[in-house]
Amino acid sequence: MLPNQYEAETQSNNTQYFWDGNNREILAYAGGTELVPLTKVKAVSSYINTIDSISHPSLSYDRKFNELISSVVDDGSIVYNEHT
Repeated sequence: MLPNQYEAETQSNNTQYFWDGNNREILAYAGGTELVPLTKVKAVSSYINTIDSISHPSLSYDRKFNELISSVVDDGSIVYNEHT
């Protein structure tokens, strides 16, 4: 891991989420030995790679709707439902 690699993070009851600024991806860790690259699994990595600059990434978790809200884009958010 490089310094400042994980610029934003949040967690649900079961999973920790991270924004990896060096690799431009959202990662999920639910225990074990593996980080799951959500941006690749949910097929949004190509969209994220079209963005020139990601200056202030933020992640939050909405417990009412079980959703990860990722504000890594300036013109909106990427929302991932943990149960679908």
